[in-house]
Amino acid sequence: KAVWLAMDEEALKDIVEPDGVMGGFMPTGSGWEIPWADVKDQPGFRRPTPEDIAEAKKLLAEAGYPEGFSFKWLVRSSSRSYSDLAVIAKAQLEKIGIKSELDVQEDAAFWARRLALTWDAMIYPPVSVEMSDPDVILSRFITDSGGNYNKYSNKKVDELYDKQSATADPTERKRLVLEIQKLLFEDPAAAPVFWRADYAFHHPEVKGFDNIGLYNGNRLDEVWLAE
Repeated sequence: KAVWLAMDEEALKDIVEPDGVMGGFMPTGSGWEIPWADVKDQPGFRRPTPEDIAEAKKLLAEAGYPEGFSFKWLVRSSSRSYSDLAVIAKAQLEKIGIKSELDVQEDAAFWARRLALTWDAMIYPPVSVEMSDPDVILSRFITDSGGNYNKYSNKKVDELYDKQSATADPTERKRLVLEIQKLLFEDPAAAPVFWRADYAFHHPEVKGFDNIGLYNGNRLDEVWLAE
């Protein structure tokens, strides 16, 4: 939480991904997210204020790190944006006494290290906006999930996740998903930065083209042409 309070996510977006979209633990525009307008001025989302920095330092002291600590970022080498993110975040965290250095690895080594949990912290875009279903995105915060690489565990989040996944009522499911996000804001398993914006263009008579992209195999089985 101290890290999240000290990071300026909007500055990260503006420098690394100007077309990115600010948001939290669910993609902005997915319909499942807490609206950006409702959180953009809250600690952790807004640009850090002196009060946010003071709170971050207080949290570190309470955790036993009054002078901060040092760690390494595990970073993929396949895209410069990953290392750029780490470099800028590194500078931001120095304001609260946290020192870090980059541990840049080519993809095969990165995947192996990620699975072996031989890392301190990791810069990683886990999913795409096109995979906006809560089951996919929120699973990485569930205790027994294979995608929960930092071994985060919150029993209440687990319970709400199972409930939202099982309900057939869209309104109730959204309520549960919003509740999960509120819990993650209070007990953050990660520091969400921004969502990448990718674009696809098609003629107006092409229907069902929503959510077509790399992460879902570019499936076109629900795409059709209107006369």
